[in-house]
Amino acid sequence: MKKIIYFDENSATDYLVMKNGGALVIEDEDKEKYESHGEIKAGAKLKLLFNSLFVKGDAAIDSNIGVYTSGQNLIKTTITNTTLSDFLDILDENSTEIIELKDFQIYIMENSIAYFQTITPYLGMTEGNLKVDENLAIRINKMYDTLKLGKGYYEVIGKKEGKESIFRFNNRSFKNNYGITDLLQMNLKYYGIEVGIGEKEKLDFTKVFEPVAHKTITSLEKDEENNSKQLPIYDIILAGVD
Repeated sequence: MKKIIYFDENSATDYLVMKNGGALVIEDEDKEKYESHGEIKAGAKLKLLFNSLFVKGDAAIDSNIGVYTSGQNLIKTTITNTTLSDFLDILDENSTEIIELKDFQIYIMENSIAYFQTITPYLGMTEGNLKVDENLAIRINKMYDTLKLGKGYYEVIGKKEGKESIFRFNNRSFKNNYGITDLLQMNLKYYGIEVGIGEKEKLDFTKVFEPVAHKTITSLEKDEENNSKQLPIYDIILAGVD
């Protein structure tokens, strides 16, 4: 990739840990660090980094994890870069768990939480209430912090060749001051994991406050209606310019 726009380091680290047997501890044995031709195995560089920074021999990493969380920017940046490098190695191996998603047009659904998350920082300078109905009003200057607390990721729509999917982005994982709205203007390649299915209509935040409509339909009609609305959901780990 030429440029990284978004990288969910925590999700990538979790994936690398699982690929490496559920641990970030490595014994001090060269045969575990290198393949026969002398190159570091894909997914092993992160282990080696932790081993060199925090542990000696087969010591557990838990007792030394404070070094990482102590705020040393150089160490944190090095770990991030090593995690990214390891993750890119996994992609080069054509991993079947990580799905490549390219040529998708991203858009933010109106009235979705992602929509309000993008506009509420600017509404913080205003005062007043947003009236939902005669009994309920939302304080505009409290919306941003509340939404960030309630949901730590953006849900947007990815569209390709007339078919739609739901893409989820961790709102803390954008790089170089990019944000969710920048994705609308870029032609990016995404890598993610399919985590389930969901209905596009349920992204409409305003419908949370609407009473449930009661209507009588057969179970078959209900199943057909629900199935037609189901979209695949992808948790995005990496996005960038290819």
